[in-house]
Amino acid sequence: MSDGPDSSDVDQRLARIERQLGLDAEARGTEFHPAWPFAAGIAAVCLGYLGVGTPRHYYQVLFSILLLLLLYHRGSLLPAQGAWKWPLICLNFLLFCLLFQLLIGGGVTHPFDWVRVPVITKALPPADPSWYAAVVPDYSVQWQAVPKLAEWSIDVTKVQTFLLLAVMAGALFRCKCRRRHGSQCGPHLLREPF
Repeated sequence: MSDGPDSSDVDQRLARIERQLGLDAEARGTEFHPAWPFAAGIAAVCLGYLGVGTPRHYYQVLFSILLLLLLYHRGSLLPAQGAWKWPLICLNFLLFCLLFQLLIGGGVTHPFDWVRVPVITKALPPADPSWYAAVVPDYSVQWQAVPKLAEWSIDVTKVQTFLLLAVMAGALFRCKCRRRHGSQCGPHLLREPF
């Protein structure tokens, strides 16, 4: 009697795992045709650009190209087979432009523009005043911005661009710690002398 599992049991397990991962021939027939993601992407691009608009800064296009190249180079995005390869790559580029439009499309903002205080103003009496206008003045409440606070602004695009560059540089250059220490980055730094 052998201690290991039966070969038919192992074959059944492998077949089940292949079906779950979509590696067998039966599961490949249930994959989506590339036209479906393309149609959904076109709808997302159209609605996104209707809502947000076209990119207003060259950083958005530049980072879209860099991220697209990085994701295809790393294998995170797999190119489609056949004639759908380049249309889907172009669509991914447009979607990334839309993403960066949301991420670094802030521009110059006035974060305290919403701070306003009530001010009571007296309206000037009309040219031919009636006895009522002469006795009861016409007051109105208006909301005015606080002068120094509402004018303060910050260029959000510069801050967002700096942070995005730091993240993309970290994604591009891998730490070699796994090869040397067999672990994640960081814990070995505390053990090693300077």
